[in-house]
Amino acid sequence: MSNEFPIEELYACDRCGTELPGDLMAFMDNGEVLCPDCYDDVSQDSILNSAQNNFIPRGVALDNAFNRLRFIRNLPPDLGRKFISSLNSGIDPLADPNLMRQTKGLKIKNFNAIVVKTANTNLSSICCMGIVFVRDGKIIGKYHSLVRPEPDYYQWHCQSAPWMKPEDTKNAPTFKKAWNKIRNNLKDDEPFVAYNASLTEQCMKTAFNTFKMEDRGFLFCDILKASKNYFGQRLPDFRLKTVASACGYELSDNHNAIDEAEACAAITLRTMPVSALL
Repeated sequence: MSNEFPIEELYACDRCGTELPGDLMAFMDNGEVLCPDCYDDVSQDSILNSAQNNFIPRGVALDNAFNRLRFIRNLPPDLGRKFISSLNSGIDPLADPNLMRQTKGLKIKNFNAIVVKTANTNLSSICCMGIVFVRDGKIIGKYHSLVRPEPDYYQWHCQSAPWMKPEDTKNAPTFKKAWNKIRNNLKDDEPFVAYNASLTEQCMKTAFNTFKMEDRGFLFCDILKASKNYFGQRLPDFRLKTVASACGYELSDNHNAIDEAEACAAITLRTMPVSALL
């Protein structure tokens, strides 16, 4: 990046059109002129590309490589560059106490909050799902779908969505059809967060197997565990509604899966450390 420019002249960002004095712009080696915001975006992309090129070819197990990519994606650009610089110098940044100390207090900001409900004791009997997509700490999209459970029957004493009835999902899509509507929008290095993540993960894996679908090995982070570590003894209980309220999200009594997913997103942004991605 060159630093030679006339300070008094205004330059337009080639990406967003913002006009600023030359001393505030980034003049890239490829000829692009970028404002600070667009430069940060390009820097973050560069970090991730460098991470992928350096982590994976060195024989790191694929799951571990994706964990590291997830970790870097959730770091501020300047800190991410330090991690990549350390790696390029032959030093494992995760073993550098000075670098890791700088991640203390940082929360994950790129994730998918998911809630699934089952109709009976079978883990594959997903009858509805709600997903909230969070990027850079902001909700950018939501997805809610009723699902025809497999096997297709309800047990009132064990279903996790007591407000639902068989007629609600009689004409609903199968899990495979509902999932395929969003599968191409999901990246392997973007984690899922869920309340009691191990159960949610088991339901998803069982459904993938039942419908002979690809299991892409998504990472599931447990919101319940993060909440207990964050709040300690300060809450009367750790029901989703209680924790969500403590994080500024009021969950009504008449809620559905997407409402719970939004609550999960709010809790994650408040309580989930970036270290949960490693």
